[in-house]
Amino acid sequence: MQIKIEQVLNQKAKKVDFKIFEFIDKYISKGLRKPITYLFKSGGKRIRPSIAMLAAELICSDADVALYPAVSCEIVHAASLIYDDIIDRATKRRHKKPIHLRWNYPTAILAGNQLLSLAIKVLALDPKSKSTSFSDNIDLFSNAWMAICDGKFLGAIGAFDRVTDEQVLDIIYKKTAVLFELAAKTGAIYAGADRNAVNALASYGKNVGMAFQIQDDILGILGNEKVLGKDVGSDIKEGKKTLLVSYVLNNGSTSYKKKLLHYLGDPNLNKEDLELVNDIFVNSGGVDHAKNYAYKFSQDAISCLDVLEDSKDKKYLAEISQYVVERLK
Repeated sequence: MQIKIEQVLNQKAKKVDFKIFEFIDKYISKGLRKPITYLFKSGGKRIRPSIAMLAAELICSDADVALYPAVSCEIVHAASLIYDDIIDRATKRRHKKPIHLRWNYPTAILAGNQLLSLAIKVLALDPKSKSTSFSDNIDLFSNAWMAICDGKFLGAIGAFDRVTDEQVLDIIYKKTAVLFELAAKTGAIYAGADRNAVNALASYGKNVGMAFQIQDDILGILGNEKVLGKDVGSDIKEGKKTLLVSYVLNNGSTSYKKKLLHYLGDPNLNKEDLELVNDIFVNSGGVDHAKNYAYKFSQDAISCLDVLEDSKDKKYLAEISQYVVERLK
């Protein structure tokens, strides 16, 4: 199943990437064109735009009606990655140096800003936008970006010794799932879906996004660095609020809590330290706890599709929901 859905994602990605590079060449300023092109050429799954196009295809049999909003979603996602890497002081992204290290911090910040401007321009240029007004489109995208910023802020501040599952899930929704929700919702809207279908697909996208990020957090602890293409263990060094952390701090033994709080947020942890923390997450039940949440959101996403007619696109959307929790990178 995974190979099949990856082929579907690759097909959508080719169409999305063609437009992205066309827009970069046409609208991005000369000085920022190289780092932005570098970012997009470093790869990526393009799951968000694929969801937008599959949602549209499910409704009206024409994925291209949602091509421009799909591209905008991916551009917004790219901007968020640049800011993530700056906030997290990341040293690696998709096997390469992030923009702030490959160039410098001002270049990275300005590249992110210009990408957000490009995302708006793409919506304005859309020749197929008939089902929704430009102001409505801007409202949807601006609300999503405001939520993403809030999620990043909430994830970066505050003491992690009092974090709860509810707080973690709120952060996950805002910083990650909201863009999946936007992709599915705009795909449905641009295809002319009725309110029930729009709501069903938006809920689908939200649940897929939740499952995706939880699996990302698990891989960030237990994944293979060579496969992932980014630093494993960085979440521990940065003291990130994840379901694994909240479970140990709220349900783990006194010994596990004390050890975790000792290591969490220490940027100087070595390989042995990280392995010890991994053992805490595994042996305490924290990993299983997070996996259960991921699979629940994955299944909830599939259930959201029940109100929609059966089709190959509905099947692909269901497979994406399974793929995001089974992936290894």
